[in-house]
Amino acid sequence: MLTQLLASGIHPGLDKYEAKRVRIVNFISFLCGALVVLYGILFYALSGEAGILYPALLFSPFFFSIILLNKSGLYMAAKVGLQVLFSGIILYYGIMFGSLAEVQLFAVFSICVAMLSFKVQDLKMILACSLLPVACVVLLEVNYSTGLLQPLALPADTQHLFRWLIMSVVFALCVLAIAFHCRSNDQLQKEVEWQNTWLERYNAELESQVKERTAALEKASYEKSRYLSETSHETRNYINAIIGLSDILLQETREVQMPDGARQIIEDIYCNSHDLRGMLTNVLEVSKIEAGQGDELHAEPVSLKRWLQPLTHTYSNIANMSGVRLDVQNNGVLPECIMLDQSRLTRILNNLLSNAIKVTPRGHAVLLTVDAQEGVLSIAVHDSGPGIPPEKRDLLFKPFAQLGLSSDHKGSGLGLVLTRRYAEQLGGTLSVESVTGVGSVFRVRMPLQVCEDVQTGNEELRPSLAGKKVLLIEDEQMNCMILERFLLPLGLEITTCANGLEGISAATAKVPDLIILDMAMPVMDGKETTRILRSLPQFNRVPIIALSSNALLEEQETMLALGADEYIVKPVLRRQITDVVVKHLSKARSGHTMVLAF
Repeated sequence: MLTQLLASGIHPGLDKYEAKRVRIVNFISFLCGALVVLYGILFYALSGEAGILYPALLFSPFFFSIILLNKSGLYMAAKVGLQVLFSGIILYYGIMFGSLAEVQLFAVFSICVAMLSFKVQDLKMILACSLLPVACVVLLEVNYSTGLLQPLALPADTQHLFRWLIMSVVFALCVLAIAFHCRSNDQLQKEVEWQNTWLERYNAELESQVKERTAALEKASYEKSRYLSETSHETRNYINAIIGLSDILLQETREVQMPDGARQIIEDIYCNSHDLRGMLTNVLEVSKIEAGQGDELHAEPVSLKRWLQPLTHTYSNIANMSGVRLDVQNNGVLPECIMLDQSRLTRILNNLLSNAIKVTPRGHAVLLTVDAQEGVLSIAVHDSGPGIPPEKRDLLFKPFAQLGLSSDHKGSGLGLVLTRRYAEQLGGTLSVESVTGVGSVFRVRMPLQVCEDVQTGNEELRPSLAGKKVLLIEDEQMNCMILERFLLPLGLEITTCANGLEGISAATAKVPDLIILDMAMPVMDGKETTRILRSLPQFNRVPIIALSSNALLEEQETMLALGADEYIVKPVLRRQITDVVVKHLSKARSGHTMVLAF
């Protein structure tokens, strides 16, 4: 019965902490209702004063009504009502008994109950209910000082007995309130400990899941990189064949009369294979970035003129095939040599020129301007395309985004994203200015660091290479034929081998002036071939040029560490391979290495 009474107002949907507070309010209300009746009868029996009994009998049902309020779900009214009853008892019995009522102790008990009854979020209610008994004590002290209302006149022995009875019950109530606080704290501590244990177990489970998922992601990333590497290898071989064959056709049919449209078809094949090559490079670069690679800079001395000449020559040919003219303008005198990452600068210009040529209509021009002054290198590409509306310019630097301006100019949507990344890695910026219907200007500005480490000279005066012996180690007959056709106009004596083992035998029999070898070959691959050749003293100063479809940085670094002088990523361009061959056959081997990924 008592248990049911104390549980009044508690239902399954009630928060467990609020249920605990309701139970405390019910218990204290029941206890105070019983005590006030008990002490009212006891004091009346000792003193015969009806003014003690009747108010006690009146206060008791009010305490029990607090339980009814909780049962009705009026929890806040019950809490406030209990505090009002406490204040009424403090005032009434403080006046009736005077200083022997020990109302200060009862006020402390009232404040403790207020803290037990309300949740922490109800701070204003806690303060209000705490100030209420304090105000009652202050009013009583004022009454004691002024003598406005006089206490009951009781004999001295009765006063002494009342004082001890009142002190004992009030002290017991204070201890009870403290016990409630201690029990509540203990329960909270146990819950906190349980929660901490649960959190530790949950964290351990999460860590285990994170490790498993991280391992799965790393495996997936590795498999993706491996797949892209293998796909890149195969795709680059095909693109290498298409670009090489179309280049040979264009060069060897210049003076030949061809059917209408045949030469245009060859030019279209050459141009589109260049675009495909650029898209493949961008996709692979994004995959390297996702794998946490590709951020390391490799600053080196670069001759601006020698760097620009082959690039502008290549894109002039591509532009001409598309019916577009490429103009190059140098604003002022360019420094002979600057220090920067040539690979990234090349990719920047590749992407900007490729985009500009694609969007510029036939019969119009693309302008490339290079300016180096006041410590800033500025490269700008002006196209004559449709322009970019202001509302679509934010899409330019979002991966895989398409502006939808023309279905003829779609790409991977990665070129400008990577171009801006490259510019920022070089400490610079990429900006765009555009006028709809007129064209756009993409401008890269980066810090300019002039150096004097590159020997410059007249690049057009190539020394005679007639009679120089070149060993070409390549298992793909088509690639072998393309490279031979690229190099024969230099007057070279070319010997071909199908794998590394045959190449070592041929090189040992007749030491060449230069070796070009593919990385992926049967019997013996390029790495093992290079390692063996470099271990033999007669090949210590023979330049080795590695050709590979693998564009991953670690492959390049591995090959250079084994002793290759240069690492060229397929597809190989005519101007690219001839420049490298001329460079190495025109000077003694210096040990300087370079990676070319045009």
